[in-house]
Amino acid sequence: GNFPTTTTTTTTTMSQPVSLTNLDDYLEKIYDLDVKEKVKGSFMIMQLARNPDYLDKLITNETLLGALSRVLKEEGKSSMDLVINILYVFYSFSHFSQFHQIIETYDVGTIVMRTIEYEDRRYTELKKAKSQADDSDSRHKIKKMLEKQEKLLYVCFHILLNLAEDINAELQMKKQKLIPYLWKNLERRNVDLLTLTVTFLKKLSIFQENKNEMIRSGIVDKLFPLIDHRNESLVNETLRLMLNLSFDVEMRRKVADVLPHLTKMIQHPTHHEVCVKLLYQLSQDEKAKSKFQFTDLVAIIVEYVIEYPEQKVNKELIALAINISTNERNGERMVANRGLKRLMERLLRTQDPLLAKLIRNLSHHERIRPMFQPFIPSIVGLATKSTQPDLSVEMLGIFGNMTFNSYAFEPLFKQFNLLNFLFEHLLPGRNEDDILLETIICVGVVITNKETAYIISQSNIVRAVCDLFVEKQDDDEIALQILYTFFKFISYKPTRDLILQQKQIINSLVNLLQDKNAQIRKMADQNLEIVMHFDIAWAEALKRKKFEIHNEHWIQALEKDGAFNNSFDSLGTEELHDEYGRGEETMGSW
Repeated sequence: GNFPTTTTTTTTTMSQPVSLTNLDDYLEKIYDLDVKEKVKGSFMIMQLARNPDYLDKLITNETLLGALSRVLKEEGKSSMDLVINILYVFYSFSHFSQFHQIIETYDVGTIVMRTIEYEDRRYTELKKAKSQADDSDSRHKIKKMLEKQEKLLYVCFHILLNLAEDINAELQMKKQKLIPYLWKNLERRNVDLLTLTVTFLKKLSIFQENKNEMIRSGIVDKLFPLIDHRNESLVNETLRLMLNLSFDVEMRRKVADVLPHLTKMIQHPTHHEVCVKLLYQLSQDEKAKSKFQFTDLVAIIVEYVIEYPEQKVNKELIALAINISTNERNGERMVANRGLKRLMERLLRTQDPLLAKLIRNLSHHERIRPMFQPFIPSIVGLATKSTQPDLSVEMLGIFGNMTFNSYAFEPLFKQFNLLNFLFEHLLPGRNEDDILLETIICVGVVITNKETAYIISQSNIVRAVCDLFVEKQDDDEIALQILYTFFKFISYKPTRDLILQQKQIINSLVNLLQDKNAQIRKMADQNLEIVMHFDIAWAEALKRKKFEIHNEHWIQALEKDGAFNNSFDSLGTEELHDEYGRGEETMGSW
C-alpha cells in the first residue's frame, strides 16, 4: 500500500538508513521516557516494515509486537505521530492474510477502533475550536492537526478493511459503530481517506442490514458531492457504492437524482461500465425511468447501442436500452434524428435478438408505430428467414404490433411466402408457445380487408387456428389472442364463412361466456354478437343459450342472497326444464 509521509521526524532522522540488525536499538527507543525518542524509534521500525523482505522476521518477534501494542494502548494519546508510526507497522502486516491471526492476538482491531473513537471526539473539538479561532495562526495550526488526523484515520481504516476479509471480524467492527464512523469520514477532504472510506462502505453494502443502516443515515446526500470530484478513483468507487445501494428500491429512487451527473460520467472510459450498470438498476424503477427523458442520457445510450463495435451489443448496455425504451417519451428520443432507421440497419446487419427486443418495445408506442411502415418488408423478411428462435419471436412481435389498416400485405404473401410461414408456425407440436402466440397475433394483423381475408380463406390458416384453439383453450393468453383473431376472421365474409362451419368452435365460444377470465368472456361475447348478426340460424339458438346462461347466473345470485320464497319454488323444476328445454336440444344438436 501507499504510505502517506509523516511529518514527525527530522530530515536527519528520515535520511538515516535502517537495518534489521539494529532492530533492538530501535526497540530501546520505544521504551525511552522521552516521547521524541519513542517517535524516532517507531519511525525506524516503520521503515523496516515497509520492506516486504523483513516482514517474516518482524511478525515472529513477540517482544516487538508486544511492545508496540502496549505503547498503543497505554501511550497512544500522548502523540499522534507515535500512533501513526506504530499503526503503519501493523498496516504492513495486515496486507497479508496469513498474518491476521497473529496481529489479532495483540488486539490490534480493538486498539484501532478505540483510536478511531478517540479521534472522532477530538475531531468534534477541533471543528469547534476552528470555528471560534479569531486569528490565522490558530486556524492554520488546527488545519495542520486535522490533516495529520486524516493520515492517522487512513491507516486505521485500512487496517480494518484488510482485517475485514474475515466476516466475523467485520461483524465485530460493525457492532462497534464502524458504519457511523465511516459515514462521518465523508465530510473529510483528504482524497485518500475519502476513497478508502467509500471502498469500505462499498464492501459493507453487500449485506442488507448494513445497507439499511446506510439508508437511515442519509448516506446518498453525502455521496452526491463526490460524483463531481476531480479524483477519478474516488468518483469510480462512489459510483460502485451507489450501484450496490441501488439494489434497494427506496435507495434506487434517491440515487435517481444523480442522473444529470451520469450524463458526463457514462462518456468517460473509466466510469462507463459502472455507469451503465448503475443506470440499468435505476431503469428498473418507473419513476426513475421517466427522469431519463429530461437528460441527454437517452440519446447517448442509443448512440452507444448503434455504434457498438462488436456483433452483439454488451448485455448490460442493451438491457439498459430495453428498459428505458418502455417509456414512450424515452422511445421518442431514441427514434429521433434517424434513430429508428439506424437501429433497423444495425438489426438487419447483426441479427441481434436483444436489439430486436429493444425495437419491439419501441413498436409498442402508438406515436412511434407509424414510423415502422417503411420497414415492414424488412421485418417480415427477417422474421421468415431467421434460424434463431429468439430473434424470430421478437420479429414476429414487432410485426404483430403493426396496426396499418390500409397497408397492402398481399405483396408480402408472395415475396416471403408469408402464409405458408404462418401456417407452419401455428402447429403446436412443432413450435414453442411463445412462437405460437406471436404467430396468432400476426395472422390477425394481416387481415385488413376482404381481399386479404379471401387470400387467407384459400389457405389452411383458418383451420390451423381453429385446431390450435381447441388444443390451447386452457391457456388464457393464447386463447385470448385467438379470440381476437377469430374476431378478425368473422369481420370478413370469406373467413367468416369458414368459422361458421366450425360448430365445435361456436360451442366453445358459448362455453367461454362463463369463463373466469373477464377479458375472455368479453371477446367471446363480441364474437358471438357478430355471428348472430350475420347468421339467422345461429342467432336464434345463441339468443336462447345466452338467455339461459344469464338466467342461471340470476338464479345463483338469488340463491346466494336467500331471495327465494315458497311461491317461486312452487313452479317446480320440471316447468323450468320444459320452458328452456328447447334451447338445450338445439345446443345439443350442434
